[in-house]
Amino acid sequence: FSDESQFLTCGTDRKIVYWDAVDMQQIRVVDGSDEAEMTALHISGDGTFFVSGSADRKIKLWNYDEGALYYTGAAHSGA
Repeated sequence: FSDESQFLTCGTDRKIVYWDAVDMQQIRVVDGSDEAEMTALHISGDGTFFVSGSADRKIKLWNYDEGALYYTGAAHSGA
């Protein structure tokens, strides 16, 4: 997050968790995937959006402040 007061985590529980960086308390939990573990997160430089990736090869665009899902797309399987 751009002001470094929060950070995000993801993992095998298929959740994306917002954390307070000062007191290490959970702020928000969103369901990142219904089917597969979460494998990647990237926050935009201005902190407005973040993108998640999961083992089912889906990528998702989220609004950071709202925790709202804006778009789901399919990633390619590789070369």
